[in-house]
Amino acid sequence: MPDEESLPICEVCEEEYPEDELEYSEILEQTVCECCLSDLVCSCDGCGIEVETEGTHSFDNDIMCDSCYQENVVFCDNCNEEIWIDDSVSHNYDYYCQECFEEIYCYCDNCEAIIYREDVYCRDDQILCDYCYSESGSEGIRSWNYAPTIRFYADGAGGTSVTSEPPKKGIATYGVEVELVTNEIQECIDILDEGNEDEFLYYMEDGSVCNGFEIATLPFTFNWMNKNKKRFDNMFSLERFGLARSFSAQECGMHVHLGRFGFVSRLHRYKFANLFYENEDMVLSVSRRRPDRLEQWAKTKLSCKLSAMVLSRNNASQGRYHAINFCPDNTIECRIFRGTLSPTGFFANMEFMEAAFQFSRHNGLRDMRVENFVRYANDNRKIYPAFCSMFAPMLAELR
Repeated sequence: MPDEESLPICEVCEEEYPEDELEYSEILEQTVCECCLSDLVCSCDGCGIEVETEGTHSFDNDIMCDSCYQENVVFCDNCNEEIWIDDSVSHNYDYYCQECFEEIYCYCDNCEAIIYREDVYCRDDQILCDYCYSESGSEGIRSWNYAPTIRFYADGAGGTSVTSEPPKKGIATYGVEVELVTNEIQECIDILDEGNEDEFLYYMEDGSVCNGFEIATLPFTFNWMNKNKKRFDNMFSLERFGLARSFSAQECGMHVHLGRFGFVSRLHRYKFANLFYENEDMVLSVSRRRPDRLEQWAKTKLSCKLSAMVLSRNNASQGRYHAINFCPDNTIECRIFRGTLSPTGFFANMEFMEAAFQFSRHNGLRDMRVENFVRYANDNRKIYPAFCSMFAPMLAELR
């Protein structure tokens, strides 16, 4: 008997099929069966053109050719999730999903400009950009960028010494900023101005708090502060009279500026910074902030694997929202503390700063550990009574 004529085959699976069950695909440039064709070729849900399945993208139940995918889908530059470009928010050539955008940015209530959340200003329950905030003004309070004529308050032989020249190296000077919220701004200023003819205290706008302002001091030494604590009484009275809040208003902070000239060397600055960045649990305890609030306003983790040595160089600009901010030209700013209008909390914070300054000056780099610092503070309890009473027992548990 003659051999049966063989059937044509699919060029993909190499199986035999009747001729009417095979089809030539121009996309594959092969003759294929229906099963292989459906596996290897599909229609793009974007443009409707048939394409090879292998080169398509699947997103949100749609299958798209590469061209349609590139035109219609982007990755969020924050969380790296795929999103439809029509559902994204674009800013500064970056794309964000709605959730990430709202976490990082907001809109100025006045001009509707997009603002980085860390750079917003608040007034009268409005969120404002830098320009709108500066334009709106605030009666009785100086602008946020006000720079007073610097005078240093020190403890002199005949009492208070006020001079335009800083003390010698090894003596720290402190300029303090306390943020507060209040609905009685003018009454607060009237109280603060009593006995403040020399303008040791001055008041500035602060965009990080809504319905409030910032009390700032001219620089002073630790010894002068201990002998002149009454100069701060009017500030403490604001909370006692129920006119203002700071500690209970979670957005408020207390920032302390140390004069750069007080540090005896760059190594002294490095050890000072190292004490903070290598002892995060200590900083969190002393700050009295929630971890998320501390990380928002005073990061204890150095970005981009920067060492404390890099941040301790003059004019290092890694952003001001660090535990120790080295951006200012003439000062080093400690930003960790929660705001306070309590004398106990205020002086405990100041004693901590002086203890950290002196401890880092007189001890080696390897000694910058919380257990050594607590031991130093307790050995000098007479100098740091408020700090030892409030914080030392808490810090001892971190050993």
